[in-house]
Amino acid sequence: MPDAIPPVSPIVPEPAKPVPPAQPVPARPAPQPVNPVNPIIPPIRPNVPPNAPQHPNAPAGSALSIRIIPPDVQLAVGKTLQLKAEVRAGSAVTGDKVVWTSDNARSVEVSPAGLLSAKMPGTVIVRASVGKASGICLVTVTG
Repeated sequence: MPDAIPPVSPIVPEPAKPVPPAQPVPARPAPQPVNPVNPIIPPIRPNVPPNAPQHPNAPAGSALSIRIIPPDVQLAVGKTLQLKAEVRAGSAVTGDKVVWTSDNARSVEVSPAGLLSAKMPGTVIVRASVGKASGICLVTVTG
């Protein structure tokens, strides 16, 4: 006769352990812009220096910035082009008076109203300034 199977004791489940309450998931920080040339270095806002001054009418924490339109220009000798400067304090456009300068007036002259006049071939930086803030436009004059 085969061996008898020993009796099996009934399996009693352990009492359920209480589940701890769910912890809130921390919010992700907003993604920051990445410098396409070197991701370690933070990107630079165009035409806005890192220590841009505050505009007196700007909301707290907003810097004065100047954008020149168009930002890059190619002109033939003898031609003219009107530039426009957009002065912003935060998101508001201001009506501040802009001072225009050329780093080489022999090649490119710029009038007080921002009118460029190409005089001789070369590459020139034209700057629009309001106080300590400024924006630049790269002007290439061709022969």
